Amino acid sequence: MVSDKVQVVRKTVSILGCGWLGMPLAEHLLQLGYAVKGSTTQADKAAVLKEKGIVPYVLELSSNPDYTDFLDTDILIVLIPPRSKTQSPGIYLSQMQHLANEIAHYPRIQQLFYTSSTAVYPDDSGLAKEESVSSPEESAHAELAAVENVFLSVPNLSATVVRLGGLTGGSRLLIRHFAGKKELSGGYYPVNLLHQEDAVKSLRFLLEKRLTGVFNACSPVHPYKKDFYTQLAKRFEMPLPEFKEEDRKEGKTIDVSKLEKAGYTFSYPEPDSFTYDQDKAKA
Repeated sequence: MVSDKVQVVRKTVSILGCGWLGMPLAEHLLQLGYAVKGSTTQADKAAVLKEKGIVPYVLELSSNPDYTDFLDTDILIVLIPPRSKTQSPGIYLSQMQHLANEIAHYPRIQQLFYTSSTAVYPDDSGLAKEESVSSPEESAHAELAAVENVFLSVPNLSATVVRLGGLTGGSRLLIRHFAGKKELSGGYYPVNLLHQEDAVKSLRFLLEKRLTGVFNACSPVHPYKKDFYTQLAKRFEMPLPEFKEEDRKEGKTIDVSKLEKAGYTFSYPEPDSFTYDQDKAKA
């Protein structure tokens, strides 16, 4: 007797960097039915990944690791930011170039995602659209822009670069860096922040829509820095930050119309509405 059952083959996602963003993304994709591989640099964290149902890999980029099994995947998401304060110039680019060279040997990979940052845009760039920066020479962070181009240039594979706004929400409470400080500058610069939940969901959206190219991901509402952090300090009963009296400057405002026109709806369009894990946030 022939069975009428159709075997459903789960797609595999490999997430390079299961940290503050990579872990919730991995858990989210598991819930949607994907098989997930995840990397960490620490053996004890690998045990945590395994407990959550993520196939763990301990990969240290500085040692040119063997990516063989990790890259045997349908979808690859690279969530490794540059460590600008601890790495010598060019090291991060070299590591990402090595990874891109490896990716080219794995035809199974159908989708490639690299999470970049809105730090590629100069601070005084005004309305920052994706096409505002297309080369390292146009960027405020030349190495980051160069890495974007490395992944966008992988042969026979159309990549997706997602320029994330400043990540917050969950246990990441940015007011800790400003509370009680005086003579802060840039009070009239707009904030360009992205809640952890929207970071996860926008990546999932782009993945499932199979959209390629460069996309900004940032909350579409941009209050002034001084207003936002003053209100956040009041909300968490922290000492108020004090900003210099300065002339209003244009700063940069991250434009997300491309992502919104593609159909994505932000869960947290206004930074003032962000939720936090208050117990962890206050710790």
